[in-house]
Amino acid sequence: MRAVAGTRKVRTLFEVRTRRRMLSVEADGFPPGEIALDETAIQPGGGGSATRLHRVEIEAPDTALSALQPFIDELRAACRLQPAGLTKYEVGVLTAGIESAADPFGSTTIEADAPIGRVALAVLRRQFSALTAKEPGTRLGDDNEELHDMRVASRRLRAALSLFAEVLPPSAAALHDDLRWIGKTLGRVRDLDVQLDQLGGWLCEVPATDRDPLTALRTLLEAQRSAARESMLKDLDSRRYELFVGRFGRLLRSARGRRSGPPSLPARTIAPDLIEERFRVFRKAAEQIQDDSPAADYHRLRIRCKRLRYALEFLAEVYPGRTRSPIKRVVALQDVLGLYQDADVAIDRLRRLAREHSAELGPEAIFAMGEVAERYRRSAEELREQFPRAYARAIGKGWKRFARLIEAERTLPAHETASAPAPAVSGPQ
Repeated sequence: MRAVAGTRKVRTLFEVRTRRRMLSVEADGFPPGEIALDETAIQPGGGGSATRLHRVEIEAPDTALSALQPFIDELRAACRLQPAGLTKYEVGVLTAGIESAADPFGSTTIEADAPIGRVALAVLRRQFSALTAKEPGTRLGDDNEELHDMRVASRRLRAALSLFAEVLPPSAAALHDDLRWIGKTLGRVRDLDVQLDQLGGWLCEVPATDRDPLTALRTLLEAQRSAARESMLKDLDSRRYELFVGRFGRLLRSARGRRSGPPSLPARTIAPDLIEERFRVFRKAAEQIQDDSPAADYHRLRIRCKRLRYALEFLAEVYPGRTRSPIKRVVALQDVLGLYQDADVAIDRLRRLAREHSAELGPEAIFAMGEVAERYRRSAEELREQFPRAYARAIGKGWKRFARLIEAERTLPAHETASAPAPAVSGPQ
């Protein structure tokens, strides 16, 4: 519990006390199972009447269930047993009168005709809820995907703050630096997770003579990950993180969307310009890519590609069903660029490890690391070759149709006449 809660204070919500009697149940020729007879009392933390439960739980190996089924059916009928619809925890929540808000930071609903300010707040609430929901799993560390999802949520929050900057409360701009800091502390652990996962796959593929040296490399990477994770937990326990969560939560709960100015305009009036701006920056970065471009240029393009994807996803409900195809093509390109970035980061890390830890790794490990780096290098070359085709699909006819569609559906502000010219959003030429 402390691993999940960090330094936060904890309080008793309710107390569950169970008296259990265990019996054995067995069918001839099958492994035995167990019958648990539970008498449970659930006492609210603030006092009050306890809720009492009587439950029967049967646990048996899967292979024995069919043989035990007649007995289970007879037991259910004779004792008038009914399936338990709630867990003991859920009963405790009801007993204590704890209310769980579906949207604790405010509405997350997005209608196609909603004003852009309301859309922006709904997007932020969704992503902030995702970030805080993934924090316990990130702290616990049992599932690396929890950390990955929390990092993605921090990135999406930064992208949303940037995309909707003109229609958000001024105080939102102050949250950028904290989100960048959170992304970095999570990223240090995530990058090592990715490399350890790849290394684990390669340990199964390399010749037996290289496995022991690469095991030494794995030990070193795991030590680095452990240190990065310790640093991450300190950051999540810090006063800075606590203040960030509090400020962001208060902003989302108090903001309602202004009824005048840019935030009050229909989303379909503003969305084409927001999407076109992200597309223009993305395409400018892509056109700078040459055969001999350094990895930094691909990395810059990957960031621009990700921002375009996020803009499309944030505004998907403004254009129901219309964004699916362009998002799919942009994601395919982003995957190519992401794998290329992973390969480049891995090569750089291996180079630094060889330079800084050559004595403890030894010559055999350094040699094996060179072979791993060569695998990464070949993979990077293949991904470079895949880039032109993936990029062409992302900006092709499908995108042009989408650009024309959102321009055609642009909603004029109420004070403009139908004949008034709307700002142009051009498709790619």
